[in-house]
Amino acid sequence: ISDNSYAAELSLSIDELMKSITVCSICGNIDENDPCSICSSVKRENSLMIVESPRDIRIFEKSNRFLGKYHVLSGLINPLSGIMPENINLEKLSQRIESENISEVIVALSPTTEGETTSAYIISLLEDKDISISRIAFGVPFGSDFDYVDNYTLGKSLDNRNKIK
Repeated sequence: ISDNSYAAELSLSIDELMKSITVCSICGNIDENDPCSICSSVKRENSLMIVESPRDIRIFEKSNRFLGKYHVLSGLINPLSGIMPENINLEKLSQRIESENISEVIVALSPTTEGETTSAYIISLLEDKDISISRIAFGVPFGSDFDYVDNYTLGKSLDNRNKIK
């Protein structure tokens, strides 16, 4: 195959892919259907995980540990870059919690300054709701050696430790 024919074939494939996918009007996931296969599933629990992007959904789905639904923010609050709460997908969040009878919200955003800012904002937004609110744990990765763990991560692992007795 010549380079030109390969590029043309690749371009056609990308074009066909773009025509076959859509953004879910409920959660913001990328799927072939609207609503997406997760939002339309009757087998999903009444919990909601808040993530930054559709890529995060795929990562959590691979773990087979979360059986609820998702809410994609499509960004994080970053005032220095002009990204404020109204610029990310927060508008439908409260409505979804009520209309879908959500019992738990899990905030699963990266431990960056923007992720922490967005997490704090979301938690304050939801604290008057009669639901369980939690965050994913941060800390030392399984199988790692303490010599290679940075101080912030080590500190977070102490902050988020689980009591045994």
